[in-house]
Amino acid sequence: MKPDGLQVSFAEIVGHFACPGSPNYGFGLGITFSGYTPNLQLCYTDEQVNYGNYSGLVMDSTRWNNVVLTYSPSGVKIYLNGQVADVNTNLMPALDFTQAPFISIRIFITRVVISEGKLMS
Repeated sequence: MKPDGLQVSFAEIVGHFACPGSPNYGFGLGITFSGYTPNLQLCYTDEQVNYGNYSGLVMDSTRWNNVVLTYSPSGVKIYLNGQVADVNTNLMPALDFTQAPFISIRIFITRVVISEGKLMS
């Protein structure tokens, strides 16, 4: 993805509602909350990890960035251009992605839109 400059704090890139056993919380990949200061740091949030977490992974707004989120029973990781951050090392419940699509609340990515779990250019 290639952000169009700094992004508003806590902008969500993609998310999913809700985690098993949690009617109020899903999970999301987005821009970290940084006191309402625009930034490009990636974060992950769920019922166990609050919106103030810091991955240490900062996207480059001058080029395309390879961003991957992995979710497994042993935790959640974000990869940015080959660098990795463990953003949740807790045991994770199984998710059923057939029941609801991924959502995107704020599209800020140049030429790529995420819709119902599919990348469309």
